[in-house]
Amino acid sequence: MELKEQELDKLYQSYGFKKIASGYPNVAAYSLQTGHFLNADIIPLQPITNLEKVRKEYVESGYACTIREYDSIEEADEDLFLGFFAAKSSRCRLNQEYQKYSGKISSKINLPYEYIPTPYEVIPTQTVQDVNLFPQHLDLLSHIIQILNSNNGPSLILLEAAAGFGKTCTAYETIKRLIEGENNKVPIITELSRNRAASIFRYVLLDEIDLNFPTLSSNLVKSQIQKGRIPVIIDGFDELIRKKSEKDEKFEDAEPMLETISDLLSGQAKVILTTRRSAVFTDDEFYNWVEAQSEKFQLFRFTIHNPTIRDWLPANRLEQLKNANIPLNQLSNPVLLSY
Repeated sequence: MELKEQELDKLYQSYGFKKIASGYPNVAAYSLQTGHFLNADIIPLQPITNLEKVRKEYVESGYACTIREYDSIEEADEDLFLGFFAAKSSRCRLNQEYQKYSGKISSKINLPYEYIPTPYEVIPTQTVQDVNLFPQHLDLLSHIIQILNSNNGPSLILLEAAAGFGKTCTAYETIKRLIEGENNKVPIITELSRNRAASIFRYVLLDEIDLNFPTLSSNLVKSQIQKGRIPVIIDGFDELIRKKSEKDEKFEDAEPMLETISDLLSGQAKVILTTRRSAVFTDDEFYNWVEAQSEKFQLFRFTIHNPTIRDWLPANRLEQLKNANIPLNQLSNPVLLSY
């Protein structure tokens, strides 16, 4: 094992560390001051035997020291991410948000919350012509999770559906799947309907980043988004379009927001937009914009279709309703189905 010092320098400096002289060959040291405490990470660039001696010298100089032995720069990168982004506690916080959201719905219908998979369609785009890129037998959530976990470059996922058809439920269920997975992803979800006062979308996004990670710089969070560790879920994209244009929705109203999102889409960044069906996304200008971005990222487009009562209820309950002369074939609205 031998680490490249220049790579470590760049990595540690991105987290706000300052490099300090070690006085020893094949040892790198970085300091970070938090309040009254001066911390230092001591990292052997290759196996050495006098690490404890090195540590004692830094302790005598006033540092609170930790020796970190990494086998690769990737391991160091992952370790810093888990520590600075408090991945474990962040995932617990997201689970609490999920429980709060599902509990709110459950209390309205006085039934246990359950996510109901519904029919969906993959819409071919200029950037992803092959609708068979992922197996078609997958349910919608599994399809989305496969894209988020892939290393095929940056991806923008557009999830469209009519009002009440499960866009926000799918967004929260995606978070649940991510935080229950074996990866260490820490997603961000922003519901734009909660932040209609903001006039510039860029500030809405920065506000959400700051709210999720108040002690970290926006540039650091952006870099982790672009490494694919922080999927960004923007729920209710159409809310801001309607706010800007109360009458006719136009692509020119959405374009600055889409450009802000495209600025994030490099490396392995993954962004999900949920929106109701809008004329903006069937406009020729939108297709031209997507085509212009085709070298930069892939666009995956999903449409949630009308559910049926068979998606909601098991066969025995369907039979009971049929015997009670309930007009089953006339029920397709998700809100009615829930009740």
